[in-house]
Amino acid sequence: MVATAFMMIFYPMITRKITRKQLMTVLIGISAVGYCGTLVFGWVIAETTMRFWMVTIANMLANFGQYGFYLIMMISIINTGQLPGNELPGLKRMIQGTFASTYPDTAIPTVTMLLYFSAS
Repeated sequence: MVATAFMMIFYPMITRKITRKQLMTVLIGISAVGYCGTLVFGWVIAETTMRFWMVTIANMLANFGQYGFYLIMMISIINTGQLPGNELPGLKRMIQGTFASTYPDTAIPTVTMLLYFSAS
């Protein structure tokens, strides 16, 4: 929840400094570090409170990276203006909002990560 609030609040300031593609690369790296940390800390550290906190922090990093990537993709999709109904300007935002709220949450990050790395 903190990651969501952070990205929503600071996204405009961050994108003034670096491009969306650079930010996506950083967020994918953060997510990969988080997932690797989850596996490593879960296997290496003995069952203690320290293990719990290390796995929790690694999971937070992984989710932060994924959510940031998802947020950028949603903003990019909504900003394209290539959605049905663009011929009626009054309905454009309503249709885009409906499209954004009903799009599958898990399909976008998975497919776009594959497309992102295959296009680079």
